Amino acid sequence: MEPTSDAETFSTSLGWGQATSTIVVVVLLVATAAGGGAMVMDGFSGRAGAAVGAAGIVLVVTAVVTLVISWALAPRGYRVSPEGLEILRNVGAVRVARERLVSADRVELTPGQLLKGLRLFGAGGVFGTFGWFWQANLGVFRAYVTRSDRLVRVGLLNGRPIVLSPDDPDGFVAALRQMK
Repeated sequence: MEPTSDAETFSTSLGWGQATSTIVVVVLLVATAAGGGAMVMDGFSGRAGAAVGAAGIVLVVTAVVTLVISWALAPRGYRVSPEGLEILRNVGAVRVARERLVSADRVELTPGQLLKGLRLFGAGGVFGTFGWFWQANLGVFRAYVTRSDRLVRVGLLNGRPIVLSPDDPDGFVAALRQMK
């Protein structure tokens, strides 16, 4: 879906909790990498040293890959156009055709309530929350959010709803409703 002149883009920013999680994870990753490297360089030798070094490398590489994938898939904004809805991510986008969009409304949840359910397949905390979830008030849904307030539920024809977190939820809902 190429942006048209009628497209309107809505930003999304990390909430306090997600920003804190992201900073903590990055700092811990750097500290772990530095500490593991120092231990390997400072006296571990023989088979034990090789095993500790290999385990440290695997741990750090796994953490870095997970962090990069989380960053790549995290939502960074939303675009509403005559063609439909686009969920902008750091790498790629999720597109929903206009014909599939049936409703848009605000979702009022207390802070943290969005994640008080089941994570069926997704990530939460670092760079935002995205993937498939189940929550008592919403049922099964897909989320592409960066904060747990300012939530919007987008109903889909023959599908599960999508929950988003634009910085201007009222303007976003109005743009989606005007598209119909």
